Amino acid sequence: MAFDCGGIQLVVLRVAFLAAILYVALLSAVVAWSRRLARRPNPDPTGGRDWYLLAAVIGVPIASLLAFNILAALGWLG
Repeated sequence: MAFDCGGIQLVVLRVAFLAAILYVALLSAVVAWSRRLARRPNPDPTGGRDWYLLAAVIGVPIASLLAFNILAALGWLG
C-alpha cells in the first residue's frame, strides 16, 4: 500500500530551501566578520579559519531548525 507523501515532500522542500538560503547567508556573514578580524593589528592567522569551520559545522542543524521555525510561524508548513 502506497502512502501519499505529496504534502510531506512539499514541507521538506520548503524547509530545505530556506535552510540552504539561511546557511549561505549566515556563513557569508561569518566570512565577512573574520575578514574584518584579520585587518586588526596583530591578527591571529588561524582565528578566522577556526570560526569559519565552527560556523560551518554548527550551522547545518541550526539553519534547519531556524528554517522550520520560521515556516511554522508563518503558517507555510501546510
